[in-house]
Amino acid sequence: MDSPVAGDKVMTYLAEDVPAGVAKLFDVDENPAETVATYFRGDGKAYDAIDPLKILETARFGGGAHGRIIAGLDDAYSETPGAHTWRAWAAGFAESLPWLSARLGLTGEDS
Repeated sequence: MDSPVAGDKVMTYLAEDVPAGVAKLFDVDENPAETVATYFRGDGKAYDAIDPLKILETARFGGGAHGRIIAGLDDAYSETPGAHTWRAWAAGFAESLPWLSARLGLTGEDS
C-alpha cells in the first residue's frame, strides 16, 4: 500500500498510527471474544452477521454502493463538482452531514 507519491509510511500510518490514535481516544476492546460475549450473548454467528469484513469476505453482491446496499450495509453515493479539490470535499461534506448526523442519532430523525 505504500506509494511513490505518499512515501513508504502509508501502510505504517494506517496499520499502526490510526489504530493507536483511536485506542487513545476511545475505550477499545482488542479482544473480539469479550465483545461477542458482552454484546452478542456469546453468539459468534450473530457477531459475524453484522461484521462488514465478514460479509464482504463471504458474499458477492456486485461492485460499488449498490452491492453494499444489497449486502445490508448502509451506504450512500453522490457526486460533487470540483474533482480532487477542497471545493469538492467541502460540498460533499455539507451534503452528507445531515445524513450522517441522522445515522448517528444526533438529530432525532430517522435517516
